[in-house]
Amino acid sequence: MAGIRFKGISELRAIAATSVVFHHVEQYKYRAGMSSMFEGTLGQFFRDLGKNGVHMFFVLSGFLITYLLLAEKLKFDRIDIKKFYMRRVLRIWPLYYVVLILSLTLFPALINLFQIEHQWFFSWVVFDVSELSIAVLALYVFFLPNVAVYYNKLITGITQGWSIGVEEQFYAIWPWLIQKVNQRTIIVVLLFTALVYPLIPKLLSYIDTNASQNFLDVIHLFPIHYMSFGALGALYKFNKLDHKYRLTKSSVAYVLAFLSTLVFLVIKSHPLILAVLFTFLLLFIIEDDFKFNLRSRFLSSVGEVSYGVYMFHPIVMFLTIGVLNNYMDFGSNLVVFNIIAYITTLVLTYVISKLSYKYIESYFLKLKGKKYSAL
Repeated sequence: MAGIRFKGISELRAIAATSVVFHHVEQYKYRAGMSSMFEGTLGQFFRDLGKNGVHMFFVLSGFLITYLLLAEKLKFDRIDIKKFYMRRVLRIWPLYYVVLILSLTLFPALINLFQIEHQWFFSWVVFDVSELSIAVLALYVFFLPNVAVYYNKLITGITQGWSIGVEEQFYAIWPWLIQKVNQRTIIVVLLFTALVYPLIPKLLSYIDTNASQNFLDVIHLFPIHYMSFGALGALYKFNKLDHKYRLTKSSVAYVLAFLSTLVFLVIKSHPLILAVLFTFLLLFIIEDDFKFNLRSRFLSSVGEVSYGVYMFHPIVMFLTIGVLNNYMDFGSNLVVFNIIAYITTLVLTYVISKLSYKYIESYFLKLKGKKYSAL
């Protein structure tokens, strides 16, 4: 089982990260009073694009972490919890803290240097770092940014880290559960968290409105159900059920899943539907002998640095569009403005992410592989 690697995962990461970037650019324009795709025919698609991109990341994380933990348990009859957490620390923490520090230091300095007007940013974003309380800063430092964002305690440049916090909290629980219980119990837990957990507020609404709202808060803070769908996909793949039932080897099933995904991305739909479809598409795409699988050298290169793309793009976007606004009248040059804004944001984000991967992340990834690899 050494060197477990699924082809197509990097490409999916690239699509998820790029979706978040496009959503945030259009959201920025909308809040700044510019013409935005939020208001167009595909308004619903763009309004949900970032959220759906994050949900795809969650499904991918649930799948990969679960598959690797199951493989480790099968091979060694146990999971090395210490090594698992060190792998997560070395992969996640360095870049997260780099972006947090930049958000507190370099980013505010560049806003002042380029004289970017504050009204060009979201009205609820914190600009003056001196206004931050120790309690709010602690939420970001100790990987609880999802709590900070939910209560509008925001730091420009790092608020996208809320999803990283959710994943870290998921990692705090998941390896212990897989270590202690059998697969049948794991399946029961996953079915509950995937299908029942997100519907509890609706069920409670018939009994107690306040309880329903309180539990909805819990789900917003800890949307573990998306990772649960990915984990169910991992169990399906790990137990070779794809060979037994051949569902994810059917071209007809793939086409139906793909077209259904497109439809539900455009229309307003329950997130659980897309979580199921994302899981099915993932299982199709990782199949090497499947003729419709997703393979692209370009997307793979973007996917390799997708963590950096996800973490760096808000700072690049805020500065890019803010500086452009100082020199261009977006009202009279809307097309040119959009072209320059998108190209600059995407290219700069990719370049910075590539440099980060080469000079920062790679060092810790090599250390992770050398000292803490389990398989």
